[in-house]
Amino acid sequence: MSDASSSSLVPLSESKPAPPPEEDVTEYLAFMAATERFAIPLSSVREILLVLPITNVPRSPREILGIIVVRGTIVTVFDSRFLLKVDANESTRQTRIILVKPDGDDEVMGLMVDQVLQVYRLAAEEVEPATAIGADFGDHVMGVGRPNEQRRATPSPPLTLLDPKALFR
Repeated sequence: MSDASSSSLVPLSESKPAPPPEEDVTEYLAFMAATERFAIPLSSVREILLVLPITNVPRSPREILGIIVVRGTIVTVFDSRFLLKVDANESTRQTRIILVKPDGDDEVMGLMVDQVLQVYRLAAEEVEPATAIGADFGDHVMGVGRPNEQRRATPSPPLTLLDPKALFR
């Protein structure tokens, strides 16, 4: 072995220690409803689907688009735009149905969104209480997520963090 190749090796004792594990970090799935950015805890998300044929349910409330069948299970699909009081849009190639278990039980709900963005890992200090918004969203808003720009190459706009249990009430 030559001196050049052996000098590029760093002994384990000189290598940098692994960063400490992040505590108090929650993962959120971000999505768009009209032009607004929202996020729900990733722990409540079961699956993300392309838009399936939705069967209309007569005399159902406006927020319910209908039902779909996913692997033999009937799932009620809700319109995120109506629930979140944003402008209605036509479905596009980016429209998705997020399957959510709001209570952690066996019941799964579908939430049609305009676009799924990405998963954000937010530390406790990156989340502000719902009172910081100042808008009348209701009790389904948990707070505002402000992803830390120091950890990202490009700053991310704030996210309205939703409580799935309250959203589907």
